Amino acid sequence: MQLRFLDKNGNEKIRIDRTKYGAKPYLISNNKLQNKYSRYYFKDTLAKSKNQLWYSNIDLNKEKGKIEKPIKPVLRVGTPIFKGEEKVGILIVNIFMEELLSKFSSAALYNIYLIDNEGNYISNPNSDLCWNKYLKNDFNLKNDFFKEYNFILNNDHYKNNKIFSSKLDFNNKDNLKVIIEPKTFYIQEQLSNQLSESIVIMLSIVLLSIPIAYLFASTPIKLKEEILKKDKVINHNNKLAYIDTLTNVYNRNKFDEILNLELKSVKHYNYPLSIALIDIDKFKDFNDTFGHLIGDEVLITMAQTVQNNVRETDTFARWGGEEFIILFKNANISNSKKVSEKIKDKIEQNEHETAGKITASFGLTQYIDGDTIETMFKRCDDALYVAKDNGRNRVEIL
Repeated sequence: MQLRFLDKNGNEKIRIDRTKYGAKPYLISNNKLQNKYSRYYFKDTLAKSKNQLWYSNIDLNKEKGKIEKPIKPVLRVGTPIFKGEEKVGILIVNIFMEELLSKFSSAALYNIYLIDNEGNYISNPNSDLCWNKYLKNDFNLKNDFFKEYNFILNNDHYKNNKIFSSKLDFNNKDNLKVIIEPKTFYIQEQLSNQLSESIVIMLSIVLLSIPIAYLFASTPIKLKEEILKKDKVINHNNKLAYIDTLTNVYNRNKFDEILNLELKSVKHYNYPLSIALIDIDKFKDFNDTFGHLIGDEVLITMAQTVQNNVRETDTFARWGGEEFIILFKNANISNSKKVSEKIKDKIEQNEHETAGKITASFGLTQYIDGDTIETMFKRCDDALYVAKDNGRNRVEIL
């Protein structure tokens, strides 16, 4: 949009402009050059060291102290200019931002908002609400997202079932954040179109199948029976792949798969994550005293008790033998301990009719930066040993 060299007193010595995106640039005559000594971008750029870049906020271009009309969103990038070791001025480039911002507002699938660190709109799907800070419009992020407002401003990343927000990796004072919100009407329209197409296809199949079924009645019946048999086998095999057949909860393979996905996600979105390793106390005594059938019933009772008391967002699985494991999502160590203590008490209260009272020990840990599945399990296992050594039927944290 504009390229200028300003001397160390703020005088424009060379200035090249173009009026709009894609237009031909032209040189400004000397009698129209201005002094920009008082402008913040001059002072901030001049203060930089050799080879350093300075980035402005994304704002609206001003001419002679007033916002230019029609408005021109602009980003300025500057660097000091040296002659030998002497700082003689600055080079500053104004970049057209309207093209980029218009792509935000015209996205087909999403409403995209760009905000500064105070919640002021730079870009809004409603063009009348953009630039509220500069155009003295009081409407800002808080009006659109009252419940999420503080979460968005105070976190680098935030998401719920309605929106996703993220800080942009861009080194300026705006601390820019982008908010993405699916367009409900678009999704509903797509679903509606797909449903209509599906109904037409289904009706066509039904109408075509009537004469065919009339002529070959026995063949579809036999085919249906074969398909149902194969479906049962496939579903059973799929279930075996991730369900523990005795306790009917997730098995270790499925738990590892889920935890792996969560570890990738938590590194990006930075939410708390904890896991608890659970061991039935003196389980060998149940098998030795009452036999393996009663031992199996104890495992089933234990699994049902835990499954009934974890949160919907948690993942519970059989780890192996008499050990079970819980993944607490969006839960720090303190909250995870409270839930674990509650589950521990429920296990103790839910006596088996033959084996009597069941107790369990818990080893608990929280994700820390750089953790892998192995490092988290190692801490859980060590905490579990501490619980056993301290008398069992307790929750220990490492």
